[in-house]
Amino acid sequence: MAIYTNKMKAQQGIGLIEVLIAAVVIAVGLLSLASLQGELMHSSGESKARSEAVKLAEEKLEQFRNNILKASTDPSKSSFDVDLATGTGTESINGSNATFARSWTLTDATSPDRKNISVKVTWGGASADETVNMVSQVVWADPGKATDYATDGNGLAARAPSPNNNSSSTPAEQFDLDEIDGETALDDDSGLFKYTDDTGRIYLLDSTGKAMIKFNGGSIHTIKGNVYAGNVGNGQNPTVSISPLTSYPVTFSDLAYCVFPVHENQSDYICYFGGDCTNGGNGCVNQDDTVTYTAVSGGWYGKVGLIETSDASFHNKKVCFAEDIAGTGIETATTTARLYLTQRLDANNNVVGSEGINQSFACQDFLVVRATGNSNDCNRFQNFDELSVPSSTVYRSLGPDDINTSQAENVSSCGSIITYTVAGNISGDQANLVQVFVNGNGCTITSNNNNYTYQCTITVVDTTASVTITATGGSVAPNSTVINVSTSQPSITGPALVANDSEAEETEYHITGSISGNQAGSVTLTLTDGTCTTALNADSISYSYECTITATPTTITINASGGDVTLAMDSINTVNLADAADVDGPDFVAAAPTLMTYVITGAVTGHQADSIIFNLDGGSCTNNYDNTYTCTITSLPGDVTINVTGGNVQQVSGVATLAGVTAVTGPSFNSNNLTDCNVTVTGNIAQGISGKDVTNGSVRVTSSPAATPSSNCSITNVSGNYSYSCAAGTIADSGSVTIGGSKVAVDSVNNPVSVSCTSSNVTIIGPSILTTN
Repeated sequence: MAIYTNKMKAQQGIGLIEVLIAAVVIAVGLLSLASLQGELMHSSGESKARSEAVKLAEEKLEQFRNNILKASTDPSKSSFDVDLATGTGTESINGSNATFARSWTLTDATSPDRKNISVKVTWGGASADETVNMVSQVVWADPGKATDYATDGNGLAARAPSPNNNSSSTPAEQFDLDEIDGETALDDDSGLFKYTDDTGRIYLLDSTGKAMIKFNGGSIHTIKGNVYAGNVGNGQNPTVSISPLTSYPVTFSDLAYCVFPVHENQSDYICYFGGDCTNGGNGCVNQDDTVTYTAVSGGWYGKVGLIETSDASFHNKKVCFAEDIAGTGIETATTTARLYLTQRLDANNNVVGSEGINQSFACQDFLVVRATGNSNDCNRFQNFDELSVPSSTVYRSLGPDDINTSQAENVSSCGSIITYTVAGNISGDQANLVQVFVNGNGCTITSNNNNYTYQCTITVVDTTASVTITATGGSVAPNSTVINVSTSQPSITGPALVANDSEAEETEYHITGSISGNQAGSVTLTLTDGTCTTALNADSISYSYECTITATPTTITINASGGDVTLAMDSINTVNLADAADVDGPDFVAAAPTLMTYVITGAVTGHQADSIIFNLDGGSCTNNYDNTYTCTITSLPGDVTINVTGGNVQQVSGVATLAGVTAVTGPSFNSNNLTDCNVTVTGNIAQGISGKDVTNGSVRVTSSPAATPSSNCSITNVSGNYSYSCAAGTIADSGSVTIGGSKVAVDSVNNPVSVSCTSSNVTIIGPSILTTN
């Protein structure tokens, strides 16, 4: 019998399912590769577009900078003003792979005269990622003056002037801190060291000994401050706050070195720049004859500011300066830097040149806020005590004969400040040649029928003890006067200046004043090169004095000792001797350190005088409600502080001097309403005879003005009694609000409603209302 066997061959190749799976995997990979290629091409295109936009913005800035002609066919304007006329412009440019819109804005700025330039380039949808902003400033500089900086007699071409004035340079040295002698750690928490070599050059070193910068002028100056973000809430009266901001690095123009932030989790900065000790001054060390400083004209001047990074741009941001915060109408253009320089003045107070600032500055804060178009939040930070934001330009002024010496640190932006006004006369046949300065800042000189006067204004920290008046030109005397200042006396009489061609004649001067207090008889007065005598007055308590001196016009000092003597309030012990032989001198107070009961009385004025509450630590006070107040205290002699609250009082405290005399005149206070306030008007509403029900939909109450004009005033019901409430918004003091509506009759006796801004939010009772049919 035949047997058949079925043998199956082994399977070979791949099946359909495997083919399909492989095809799917390959397809997904190819699609991913294609997507990646598209992203790469898009990213490359964006990068190329941004690079081209940056180039276009820089190109436009350079066009403006390249204006080097000062002359013009228009005699009233320079080519600088014609070619860089203020205004705006736009143009469209076809790029390699995008169409760009380029726009620019030019505005004028002063002190010194310059142009603020802002250039913006956009492409695509002009979003934040498709926008490049650049800002700059241009100052006219005569190219011919570059020859002033050429090396004499060496045949080399002139070098371009630099605002660094050779005060610093980039070093290549590496020092071993263990090998050098005399290096000291800076006491500003920067972690840097200062080292002075045998030639008088000063190096800033890091912790490894690497030289970061070299100063050639014998001194280091600093600019210090903080960078803050200004935060503004929502609503009609939003809250404002500040927070540290480190997104924008602090940078310095032309050879300086900055540390930012100085402390972790803060936004403080310190920038170091070179000064000029050629003429000596603060911070300069006496060197031997082998040391020659190479810095000129006061050392560095230039800008300190904030710059954008790849992670943080200034789109929809504004860097605020004092002008912007004050909202005075002279707000700065789009700039992120602050300019520091010294102005050199001619005899007519015209600016004829710029020199190094040669001074340190503290409390130089930057504030960055949000901005939309031409509006920003800068002025919401007025009276914000935690900020110290100076102007966009910080400068000193020097007269034609003044020497640019190194100055002590300027702290006028720190803490509470006060503005002093110093005024005086200038006599003599050369009075027209005199220039006057206060702490190096120029004063205003006025001539009326050849009678010359000067007025100096200076803003300083309220702890400043003195200011210096200097005068130059016309053989003027005295040429320097130190004046003691007090916050209780912001207006000060300055020295009488005499400018004569011939030598001034001597005069016998008689200076008189008084000494009060129960120890007045124990006081001794002295005057260098003069004599002083005292005489008991008719009250048998106080004394009068007379000091005599023969001298040319000058400033003298009367010194007092004994009897626990002090200067009387608003007195200074320096006396100006001028043309008049009889001169008023300072008054003194001498009181024994024994307990006495003092009665202090003072004046209080203003619309809300009766609302003021007086307080005296260790004593008691009463508002007499007749524009006066009385305080009583048992105390030793000395100054006591009277604190006041309420009534929008403008001065929250004042000082009274206790000097052994029971009756004391205290400080005066003024209390007035606010300039405006947020007003709400409320009143009763009821159904009139034959009138509609109060709840009827046609009954409406309105106010004019209104915080929201389209809204009606609200009507509420409490146990069957109806009342209305109208939010009128911000109303000026002594203004009014008119109540009206539909299907209502308003009592005209109290309509419109008068507004008195006794506080920032005021609720006023309005007229009664009845409904009509």
